[in-house]
Amino acid sequence: MEPGDEKVVDWNREWRRLGLVVDRCNDVDGLMADILIAYIKPAADREPFVERYLLHNSVISFGTKITLVLQIAKLPGAPKIDGEAIRKVGNLRNAVAHVPVSRGVRYNMNALMGKTGPYFVAETMQSGMRFTERNRDEVVLECLETALRVYDDLVALRDFVDRLNGPPPAGT
Repeated sequence: MEPGDEKVVDWNREWRRLGLVVDRCNDVDGLMADILIAYIKPAADREPFVERYLLHNSVISFGTKITLVLQIAKLPGAPKIDGEAIRKVGNLRNAVAHVPVSRGVRYNMNALMGKTGPYFVAETMQSGMRFTERNRDEVVLECLETALRVYDDLVALRDFVDRLNGPPPAGT
């Protein structure tokens, strides 16, 4: 939303966008968990435990999963993974998902700088622990585009790890 696009804040729009960002990032997180499960290859009766408890976000963070997946991506013959892009997804997700929507509302009252009215910002972390305010629309779009690009790379890595493991044993 650009300054002045609306005279009132559209909270429902912001919450829907937040849900979309979290959903897409959960897809990336779930795919990283799939890669880790395929690499660890727990016994069939233990796989639900590994997936539900060990790889749960409250136990292993998104950042830790990234580190582990990038190590797997170093295997000979593994497809190339853009580690910076995966980290960007996490950082942009955090900028949108871990800050109350209301904290990002700004109001442009200067008609000389464009239309007057509310608009949204997100704080993104830069190097050196500095925060920068960015237009929330741009942050959401960049997060979704990066998540989509990273997803395809992660699918290729998951398929690679599956091929390394060979076919599942008979009877599983």
